Amino acid sequence: MIDLVSKRFLFLLVSVVIIIPGVIAIALGGLKPGLDFTGGTRWTVKPLNQEAFNTEKFKSALAQAGYADALVKSGTLGSGATGENQEANNTITMDLPGQIQGDERINVEKALIDAKLVPFITETVTLGSTAPVTGTATVTGTAAVTGTVSPGAAVTATSGTAITGTTTVTGTAGAGTGTTQPPPAQTVTRQRIPESSIIDFLAIGPTVGRELISRAFLAIGLAATAILIYLTIVFRKVPNAFRYGVCAIIALLHDVLIVVGIFAILGMLLGVEIDALFITAMLTVIGFSVHDTIVVFDRVRENILKRRFERFADVVNYSLVQTLARSINTSITVILTLFALYLFGGASIRNFVLALLIGIISGTYSSIFNASMLLVIWENREWRCRRADAGPAATSPRPAAR
Repeated sequence: MIDLVSKRFLFLLVSVVIIIPGVIAIALGGLKPGLDFTGGTRWTVKPLNQEAFNTEKFKSALAQAGYADALVKSGTLGSGATGENQEANNTITMDLPGQIQGDERINVEKALIDAKLVPFITETVTLGSTAPVTGTATVTGTAAVTGTVSPGAAVTATSGTAITGTTTVTGTAGAGTGTTQPPPAQTVTRQRIPESSIIDFLAIGPTVGRELISRAFLAIGLAATAILIYLTIVFRKVPNAFRYGVCAIIALLHDVLIVVGIFAILGMLLGVEIDALFITAMLTVIGFSVHDTIVVFDRVRENILKRRFERFADVVNYSLVQTLARSINTSITVILTLFALYLFGGASIRNFVLALLIGIISGTYSSIFNASMLLVIWENREWRCRRADAGPAATSPRPAAR
């Protein structure tokens, strides 16, 4: 029978070696919060042609519009097509600070159209109205106002008094009233990006981002607490049931650190951001990791109750061998599906799928090679002192079942 438990410290060392670079990247600020956390506007468009499919050109056009700090990324719709069909699926995603609406959006569209980066259509828009509005003419000085007042530029009246609007000034002191006429209607022709070329337009406020972060931490904390309580209750028939819950949570944190650490490294090297889908992926990974760990622990519990072995390490090793093939086969089927989704699922979910891939692989490893090994180390109290004459398989006798 394969002796996995005797190599428990080697397995834990592998995990530490993988985690440390990620922790360093996190400490150095490698995690790049996306629009979902910082707030702003995400705008995804189809470029005009292959020549326009250039992030630097988009950055230059946005800088001309006053958004020099915009983040621009290229991607595809993920159909898997090639050649001309692939060119039709190319997209450019722009992350702009603030919520871009109204005139600001029109200015950005004009900058992109003038730079020949996006398709456009021409439309006619009517601005203003000719309907008269009754109001008060503002007068500075001593002249009284009568007649029709059109708001606009300030002029000097015949009496030498400055007023707002254009009118005839008669009379003496006092502020007069009259009919205020809004600017006449204007018909203008302008260009805009057609809806068919806008893949996505999303404006998010920073308040939503802060709320999302706080709820994510709350969800992870509640999940860990529930897991600890649940496993303690389920494994109450075996000695030290509390340890099973603690070891499962440690394995869970191992998976979280690996996924977050790798994304911190990718953020430093490639500018990869985390968004709301990343939080969803993390919660999914937590569930999968604990599920796999419980399968192994449940087999350990069964073998303890059957009293097959005298040493706890032998019980754990036998249980691991029994569940090894099942755990690996289950994970491989999920990994193959996620890998296909990563290749053909499109740029919008690629980071989400990548987080799941990393987490599933890490969860499979931690369930087999970390959680169970921690049980043995805790049972033998090997963090205190290991006898020099005791081999790696030397362990305490199996605890008696209740």
